[in-house]
Amino acid sequence: MNNNLQQLNESATVKLADEVRRRKGLGVNVIELQTGDPDFNTPKQVTDACLEAIAQVEMAARPGGGHIFGFIVEAVSGISMPVALVKILCGEQPDIIPKYNHGSTYRFFAPPQGIFKRVDNLKEAGNIDGVLELGFDMQPGTVVNAIAGDADRPGYMVTKAEDRNASIAVSDKVLQTLQFIMD
Repeated sequence: MNNNLQQLNESATVKLADEVRRRKGLGVNVIELQTGDPDFNTPKQVTDACLEAIAQVEMAARPGGGHIFGFIVEAVSGISMPVALVKILCGEQPDIIPKYNHGSTYRFFAPPQGIFKRVDNLKEAGNIDGVLELGFDMQPGTVVNAIAGDADRPGYMVTKAEDRNASIAVSDKVLQTLQFIMD
């Protein structure tokens, strides 16, 4: 039996607890979780849900370019950059091999010049197949002039399709669906 005991590895939980104590001793602020050794493997749907929740956490270390990082890279390649970043921050190696090569469009838009009253069909446009996100924010009565800068573009869309041209066609369909009512 002595040989069998010598072949046992230290529990991952014990290793983690030792590391927490060591870091606390160095004055590092540590989030400590009380854990025990599992009696069974965690079901895949639970671990997937946990990874998804972690990916949605706002982190100070997250890069900019929200739509590019959060939507477009995954739409064109199948790689979830938020999940990859969490894995990197946890010291893991992310899988960054593209799963496919699709097209995506990130397009800004604004109503025509005049006094904005409303936009019709916004919900319908957002439900067009291939629209990942559609946003528009303008108050009735806003005077719309020629676009002079970023703040003059109150609308945007992120679309995806099998290739770039098909994605552009989706964004064109969105613009054709929207009806700007102006004075």
